Amino acid sequence: MRILFVTLLAVGLLGALPAAAHINGVSYEKEKDGYVLDAGYGAPAPKEGESQVFDFRLKKDGKDVPFTDTWVKITAENKAVVFATGIYNAEFGGPRMSYVFPKAGNYTVSFRFENKGETIVEDSFPITVLPAPQGGSVFLGVEVLPFLYVLTGIAAGVLLVLVPGLIRARKTTPSV
Repeated sequence: MRILFVTLLAVGLLGALPAAAHINGVSYEKEKDGYVLDAGYGAPAPKEGESQVFDFRLKKDGKDVPFTDTWVKITAENKAVVFATGIYNAEFGGPRMSYVFPKAGNYTVSFRFENKGETIVEDSFPITVLPAPQGGSVFLGVEVLPFLYVLTGIAAGVLLVLVPGLIRARKTTPSV
């Protein structure tokens, strides 16, 4: 039973890999004040109503620069702030956040790397959000496709585990 669980979990996670791969999709990278600032996000053309994952990295001389947090602000075309927060720089995974753009349009993502409240370096970049596709795979603001990947992976895992077991059981069952 334990082998079945581990197999289903592994296949399910492997099926989810294409869904998680968007985290490293697009990157805004800039050299500024001797640092390399990197703000990665999921899709090259984000759509309204779809969740976008942003992650932030800071390097100098090819090495990671230690910092405690990243401050992020998203501003709409009309200069209205639609999102602002600080993100702790976690030991594993670094500072990462998700955001659902409410409307199509042009936005500015501003970010600042800080160390214990002191600014190290900051920058911003424009991002264009496209209208949501009609009849797409978004339900209640959540992309459905990653869940389909996981379900497909679990179904494949079940088939990979159960079918050989049923075949072995059939071969060992005495005929009457």
